[in-house]
Amino acid sequence: MATMETVLIEILVSSHMTGAALMTAAIERLPEVQIDRDYQPVEITPRPDDAARVAIGEKVIVIRGRIASDQRDVAESRPGVLNIWTDTKVAPFGLD
Repeated sequence: MATMETVLIEILVSSHMTGAALMTAAIERLPEVQIDRDYQPVEITPRPDDAARVAIGEKVIVIRGRIASDQRDVAESRPGVLNIWTDTKVAPFGLD
């Protein structure tokens, strides 16, 4: 049985897209991902090794969602998906 993972996804979108259009594009491109509609898409600068994949008129955004572990490879192979990262919990730690 596949487990559900919370992930951050870097995707390419048209540089003219904003707001609801960004979420619509993500949902259409990634049907296997449950997109977190409460997480606002964040525009980022592409990593140097991904920069060549970004065409003129495109930008890179990060969205958050949940995906079954056995569907992650499917999502990663979708056009316009640059990276999928596990959204790990960040918590303070004690100093000894």
